[in-house]
Parts: sequence; C-alpha cells; structure tokens
Amino acid sequence: MIAQNPIQAFLSGIHNRLNDELIPQDAASSSYGWLTRDGKMELMYGREALGAEGAAGKIFEVHTAYNVNGTAIFYRKTNTTIQYLLAGVWTDVITGLVAGSVSFVNYFSLSGTFLYIYSPQGLWKIHTANPGSFADVFLSTKNFKAHAFIDQGRAIMWGVARDKTGLYGSFIDRQDSTVYTVVAGEATTSLSGTLAFKAAGARRTCFAVVITITAGGQVFTDNYDGTLTGSSGGTGTINYMTGAYTLSASGVGTAGYQWEDSSAKGVTDFSKSATRLAG
Repeated sequence: MIAQNPIQAFLSGIHNRLNDELIPQDAASSSYGWLTRDGKMELMYGREALGAEGAAGKIFEVHTAYNVNGTAIFYRKTNTTIQYLLAGVWTDVITGLVAGSVSFVNYFSLSGTFLYIYSPQGLWKIHTANPGSFADVFLSTKNFKAHAFIDQGRAIMWGVARDKTGLYGSFIDRQDSTVYTVVAGEATTSLSGTLAFKAAGARRTCFAVVITITAGGQVFTDNYDGTLTGSSGGTGTINYMTGAYTLSASGVGTAGYQWEDSSAKGVTDFSKSATRLAG
C-alpha cells in the first residue's frame, strides 16, 4: 500500500544541490520542463527550434518583440550581428558588431510598437511593423552607449563607460505635441515614394499616415501595422522607419502624418540642462 503524503504548498523553492532524499518535502529538485504561472507550476507544452543551425558561435540574447496586431517577431544577438526570424530564416538586421550582450526592450506608445536595443556597442530603434529596418539613435550629445530598460515612459540606463555604477534617466516620453511633429499637405508621387521627414533627420520615425490621391480622391489611411487601406478598395504599405510608401492607385496627391525623434525628449534622450549634482 502506498501512503499518501499531500503537499499543500511548495514553500521551500528549488534545491538542486542535494540528493532528492535530503531536500525538504515541500521543495523541488529542479524545474526543467515546468512553467511557473499564476502561483502554480505546470508542465511545459513543448519547444520548437527557431531557424536552422548556423556557424559556431555564442548567442547572447534571444528576444520576442510584437507587432501592433500581436504577431510575435523573434530577434537574437550573435557574436557580430542582430538578426530577426523571417519565414524560418535568421536574417541580418544590424551587422559589424562585436561579441557582447545587448538589452532588447519592447516599447509601445502612440507613435507605434517598437523594439529598442541599448548596448555598449550602440543604440538602435526598430519599428516592429518593419522588422528588418532600423535607425541608429546614438547621439553623443544626447545619450550614451550602455544597457537600459524602459519603465513608465522613461529609459533607465546603467553601465555607462565613464560611470559604471551610475544610473541615468531619460526624458519621460510625453506622447504629445512636445515630441510629435505634425506634417500636412506634403506632395506625394505616383504609386511609390518617400516621405520628406526622413531626409531631415535619420533618427526620425513616422506614424498616423494619410495619403490622398488628387484625381479621384481616394484616401489611404494608416492601419499602424505597416499597411495602408484605400477608401475605394486600394491597398498600400508604409515603412515607418524609412518613410517609403507604395500605393496600388496611380496619381499624385498629398500626405499628412506625424513624426518623432526619440532622442529629442524621448526614451533615448538623456541630456540635461545643467551639471548634475551628486545624489
């Protein structure tokens, strides 16, 4: 006969350095194959390999970002490259790096769904609707190359080369006209073109795009996922990082949209108006 000895709660955590016979009854010897969720443990559902095996080398981070429609986009940092998974193939986004870790940070705001990459090697911004495009947002007068996370609209940075123990806070992203610039009546070209905001600032990204074709008056509105929908059934695309657009209907027209530069009072702006004092 097997005696029953129910355990009401696992209060002693995981003990993986002792023999199973020596650990407390309300402890686990390991957590392999288990998930901790909502105060309970449950068996893991299984795992799936992401992409094919490549050249030998260390993978420093694997990260899941999300498009505005909830679609998951997988990124990773190899020895020299930041890549994303495109149709089962790891595809280069940022190249020429050196071995070392980075901080992948998801950030959702009124201007879009973003992946920020903070690291000692550089700072980059990716709009998840255009996962293969990026903007280099490092600016020596505005920020630093170091690790960070974003909380309540502000980036907190650590590991700055000249101040290894210091913490730095960015501006709080106000998500209003303080950081967003409105453009109206910009001339567009037929079928495809590039919005003018990008030429004046490489760190800028756009959103809330509306393009109106003069002949016929079809209006293409932004779905915030990289696509445009025409009022007469037309379709289009917009790259928020580069400003490049395509339309299914020919004809010149006008565009209205907004743009932001996160290094101007945003989550990559760590500038200050006066010398900081010791805390």
